Amino acid sequence: MLRSLISIGSRCTLRRGKLVASLVVGCAAVSVVAAVSAASATTTSISIDDFSQPNAATLFILDAGNPTRQFNQTVGGVIGGVRNSSFSVIGSATPNSAIGMLGHDTSYNIDAFQLGTNGTSPTVSTLTYGATTPLGVNLTGSNSFLLTFFSSDAQPTTGLDVAITITSPGGGSSTATTIVPNHVPNLPATFDVLVPFSQLSGNAALNNVSSITYAFNGANHTPNIDFELHSLSVVPEPSSAVLIGIAAAAWGCAAFRLRRRRAGPNRSRETVELERAAAE
Repeated sequence: MLRSLISIGSRCTLRRGKLVASLVVGCAAVSVVAAVSAASATTTSISIDDFSQPNAATLFILDAGNPTRQFNQTVGGVIGGVRNSSFSVIGSATPNSAIGMLGHDTSYNIDAFQLGTNGTSPTVSTLTYGATTPLGVNLTGSNSFLLTFFSSDAQPTTGLDVAITITSPGGGSSTATTIVPNHVPNLPATFDVLVPFSQLSGNAALNNVSSITYAFNGANHTPNIDFELHSLSVVPEPSSAVLIGIAAAAWGCAAFRLRRRRAGPNRSRETVELERAAAE
């Protein structure tokens, strides 16, 4: 990960496995149902940060001389217009304890918050929106936080811990937590992590949210983390009926695969050609 950072001499390591893609004709129904669910949603999606700014990205390094960095950026593509970020090494920092980028990566043409760590001292990162001027945003039209990643790898654990905290006037505060699984697809592929509002614990009012804070690696303090976060937003979840439809389509897909395997030597030439094309 952190493809640009590697090119400038970072000692952050890249742990990538080959992804094996498979093409199954009967599985197209799953994508169709998912697309219908997105198109038919009646609730609201709100972008929190698309990391398109600044362009070029802000590069920062945490080391023994600078174990903590903070940025207050007035940029586009950010809810409220201001992104407050902080990065701190826990323990003794070393040369290149952490290297990161915020914004548009001109080397790989991606918009992202990227962070890679090195050594045994963990790094904690936070992104806050509404720290100086309250957002006053109504989130009741959505019901989940959505984090979209290009990649995430937290070693030696099974994933990166993230805490999302919202505040509201009068001292209201609620927090939800999640673990982002280790997953490193090839660019430009992304993967999504949904955190339902139902996981929030606290007393913040969703109809008048003053601030939103994302804390990365603040609980587990994993020493070696590398991730590329593409965007933050709040979104509606599919309805129960749509989820049932997706499950049914997936079941049909599995049945299709089973029938094809049982066919054995009686598979048609067309099926063989499709399998050969998918393997290439």
